[in-house]
Amino acid sequence: MKTNPKPLHGIRVIELASVLAGPSVGFFLAELGAEVLKIESLKNGGDITRNWKTSKEDPNAEFSDYYWSVNRFKSHLKLNLKNAKDFSSLKTYIKSADIVLSNLSPKQEQQLKLSYKHIKALKPHCIFVSVRGFLNTPERPAFDALIQAESGWMWLNRKSDKHPQKLPIALIDIMCGHHLKQAVLLALLHRYKYKRGCEIRASLLDSAISSLNHSAYSILQHRGAEPINTNQHASIAPYGGCYLSKDLKWFIPAIGNDFQFIHLCKLLKCVSLTKQARFKTNILRVKHRKSLDKIIKARFLKFKAPYITQKALELYVPIGQVYTVQEALQNHQPSLAIGYESVNKISYITSLPFSIRYE
Repeated sequence: MKTNPKPLHGIRVIELASVLAGPSVGFFLAELGAEVLKIESLKNGGDITRNWKTSKEDPNAEFSDYYWSVNRFKSHLKLNLKNAKDFSSLKTYIKSADIVLSNLSPKQEQQLKLSYKHIKALKPHCIFVSVRGFLNTPERPAFDALIQAESGWMWLNRKSDKHPQKLPIALIDIMCGHHLKQAVLLALLHRYKYKRGCEIRASLLDSAISSLNHSAYSILQHRGAEPINTNQHASIAPYGGCYLSKDLKWFIPAIGNDFQFIHLCKLLKCVSLTKQARFKTNILRVKHRKSLDKIIKARFLKFKAPYITQKALELYVPIGQVYTVQEALQNHQPSLAIGYESVNKISYITSLPFSIRYE
């Protein structure tokens, strides 16, 4: 049976980026069929994340899990770009490239002659993608934790006014990578239609601020202080609170409307709550959140996990059980669109959380 080539088959990418945001874009393009060549520093031993290993990883391994999570399906080449021969090789690669990914600073771009101006001279219709920590102070070194701190994310996630809390994953890098993926696909469409290249610039800070979404909008409109972070949603109830079942499993309801609240009450066998004026609408439930939370907490403790899970499906009540990462990977494996792959005898999740069915 004839199979369709991957969407980006024939597209060539040179990756001059390191750490996470830029390499995640290269990985995405590679999975879509692009030919990605990752250039790493010979002098410095390559991408610094090669050595970002947990205590459980082999200290003598060539690369870390962190590095390999976004650098599979690429060709890898270490070069000394200050060496004339190596730099000449890089220029040859760029001349045949469709996309160049970079997180070099402006100073590095000028020193190495790898700015958009220089790239365009080598390949006029090339798409140049640059990612930095800050656009206004591009020479400033930046990592995800720093951006979480300065973008408001750590403050939103605080447990108290004395304890800002970092998110446990490099979420800002990941979001910036997603934004760049969108930009690259638009740039490819633009080049296809108009036969022109372009320059794409993004920063971790801008991605972080734009992703604050309704939290930032609410603060801009009402000039109010951000509430202390809890699992509870600021404008919906009951939504986000964690409750223990009788067999000590954690559950989180995400009740978005009055209909769902009625069915939650049916599940918890406390339909009388729906008759109480203070819980009739979402606005009232938010106003009386504390008393409602206390009641729901007590009701969850009366039922075991299998009952809650099954009844939620029957009644169309949005409730999720809180899993560990290992449980999530085990329990959802059959239904994940992203699937699993074995690379170097290690299982990994791919980066494409979607499938395309071609006609």
